Amino acid sequence: MKPNQLDPTSASSSTAREEGHRRDESRKRRAEFQEEQARILAPSLRHVPRLGWTEEAMIAGSRDVGVSPSIVGSFSRKEVALVELVYL
Repeated sequence: MKPNQLDPTSASSSTAREEGHRRDESRKRRAEFQEEQARILAPSLRHVPRLGWTEEAMIAGSRDVGVSPSIVGSFSRKEVALVELVYL
């Protein structure tokens, strides 16, 4: 190989490492986000008798643990998440 040529296996190896690192970071962020969501579900249950199985109960639960209520919008099936916590 000539001195100014790149080794193709080295370049692809570097790219694979970078992609792996990005995937790991993405998984880590997703896991942290899911943990944040899980943190509000149990406290939300305390509000169900007064507010029902509602988004309002989830908002109240998030406030109880100091998490921004905006996280409730990240649940794809908001109220269902509360019910699943109890019955699944």
